Amino acid sequence: TLIGEADPPEEDQCSDEFIYVIDPPPVNPDCKVRVDITCENEEGIDCDEIETPDLQCNDGDEVDVLSFTFTGLGCEVTSNTQDSDECKDFEGGPQSEDSRIICLNDKLQRIYDSSVVPGEVFTVPTKNGGDLTDEITCDVLNAADNSKRQTLKIITSGDESLYLKDEYGSLKLESCDDKSCLIPIEYTFLLQNVGSNVMDITELSRLREKSTETILIYYDILFLVEDKNLEIGETSAVKEGSNLDVCVKEEIVTMAQAKADPPNGKPCLDVDEYVIIPDPKECRVDVEITCEDEEGRDCNEIPSPNFMCSDNGNPEELTFTYIGGECKQSFNSQEDECEDFENESSITSRVVCKDSD
Repeated sequence: TLIGEADPPEEDQCSDEFIYVIDPPPVNPDCKVRVDITCENEEGIDCDEIETPDLQCNDGDEVDVLSFTFTGLGCEVTSNTQDSDECKDFEGGPQSEDSRIICLNDKLQRIYDSSVVPGEVFTVPTKNGGDLTDEITCDVLNAADNSKRQTLKIITSGDESLYLKDEYGSLKLESCDDKSCLIPIEYTFLLQNVGSNVMDITELSRLREKSTETILIYYDILFLVEDKNLEIGETSAVKEGSNLDVCVKEEIVTMAQAKADPPNGKPCLDVDEYVIIPDPKECRVDVEITCEDEEGRDCNEIPSPNFMCSDNGNPEELTFTYIGGECKQSFNSQEDECEDFENESSITSRVVCKDSD
């Protein structure tokens, strides 16, 4: 604003005012993109709230259905609480190769026969197979030439414990009947235009990190976005299925990064993460019985004595167990003498022994 004033010699004062307005520069509409990650199982439960099942499969009862992950490993990794299981490798074991697995029950019915690759999950028995019965025996064959690489036996009668995550050679137990470690889940990546300008989604990447693994799994999932052009306030969602192992204690972090470009101006970014920490609680007890004599020998290895006390001469000491009863129950190879008097021997008696000499 400029004000000017003037005073003439003979007239009144005069003035003038001028206002100059500077308009602000034009403002580009804001580009703001937002990405949110959610995760649910098939029942609509948040993935970070899914409970771990009791890891013990049976409580003295038979199981009807088992699922295993084929690891391709040898018998040396076997880890379970069964006493009667068996595992034997041939030609170095499966060696993480594509294989054919044939399982029979104790009635020699073929309850599974199919090709598998390491990391694949399979179910025994198959839909048209027989029952598990008391035990199953599985042969692992090389898929190329059908040569046997491993044979193993698993007790399913309920007489011996089965636990989820037990390992029997190249087979790791993942589910039994209704109990399962592997839960189908679905991640949703929701993209929103929360700015004041239209935008095109030009990048959507997903990174998954597990505390038990050293390798990060990175994926470009932009191709899953059906509607990449978002008007102000519009949304677009991407869904991704996966399996959650709730029987392994580990932190699983899923991160997403979204990038959007407006018609003019700078692009905008946003990131989000979803964390799952399964916390399985396992109660497992293994009871064993041992037996030794005073010399530390295993009771199964204690030799039986010669039942003849002496060949010649008299023994120096004899030890008896008092069993009560009558003379008619006598049983020995001597021409012994025994005579009962009045009443039968009672449970509590006084025994007096005299030397006949």
